[in-house]
Amino acid sequence: MATLEEPKPFAPLRSMPSRVVDTRLLANPVELNLSANSLPNMDFLSKSDPFAVVYARPSSGASGWAKLGITETIWDDLNPKWCTSFILPKEFDGARGAPPPDTPEYNALIFQTALRIEVYDWDKDTDNLASQDFIGSAECVYQDLFDASGHSVTLELKDPKKRGKSRGTLTLTLDVITKPDPPVQIGIEVTVTEPAVSNKKSAVIVSRMLRKNVWTPVYRSESIKERAPKFKAFELPLEALSAGEEERSFRVEVYKVKRNNGMEHVGFFLANVAALRSATPGTKLQYWSPNSGLQLGGATVTEVYVTPTYCSWRVTISG
Repeated sequence: MATLEEPKPFAPLRSMPSRVVDTRLLANPVELNLSANSLPNMDFLSKSDPFAVVYARPSSGASGWAKLGITETIWDDLNPKWCTSFILPKEFDGARGAPPPDTPEYNALIFQTALRIEVYDWDKDTDNLASQDFIGSAECVYQDLFDASGHSVTLELKDPKKRGKSRGTLTLTLDVITKPDPPVQIGIEVTVTEPAVSNKKSAVIVSRMLRKNVWTPVYRSESIKERAPKFKAFELPLEALSAGEEERSFRVEVYKVKRNNGMEHVGFFLANVAALRSATPGTKLQYWSPNSGLQLGGATVTEVYVTPTYCSWRVTISG
């Protein structure tokens, strides 16, 4: 049967304070990914259910913060990694005092655009943030992220009403997105025959490689309990799965869901779209588990459908 070589680590952004990096960040869509660590527990009988709200404000004299969006809520997790990402706005035409676009002055203005992220513990099913439990907030400017090693910064969350008390940290990481022309849609269906999850509640998380040993989640399945869990097929545009680059690695992770929604890592298979395009039924994939480490054959492609603009695979994970 055919096999695939292990996908090579891919570093989409390198920390180089140079015109080359600045130009790429300005010329392409830039995505903001969020995670948090050591959040305080705001609930009595369970852990916090955190979500984040992201705002941006140009430095050109415009008043007020513009809401970019809200992440999903992650239940019972003090160290959340959110799937929801945000494209950073880079155009402020018409803002008071803004220079003409595509000038050094305009680019410098973009670098000083401010970001504010507020983290809450979900408490009620309402859009009114005042009804949720405020955990803390953090602020920075684009320049902080553009200049940081790996284009990633970790900030302390703060609550002015709880000075001196730790509110946890928030990590912001950038990724450059390539939009394929024509657009490419990716579908994957996963069945798990690994004994560790048989008749146990389990879930799948799909993550994209940002750089070596750094991943960001892009899809999280619902939890199911079956003898051989067959998860609903998910579909993502290529830019969501792998930043629009077919050579970029992604992994499909299997978790056993424990009491209070705790997650125990069972294993994951590693792939990229470029390699999977040549897969056939029976192709073995690289699979990692805590007990066996990295091996070939713990995951197998069972069905393939590939066109220039749509690709789908069914994969069985046997461990």
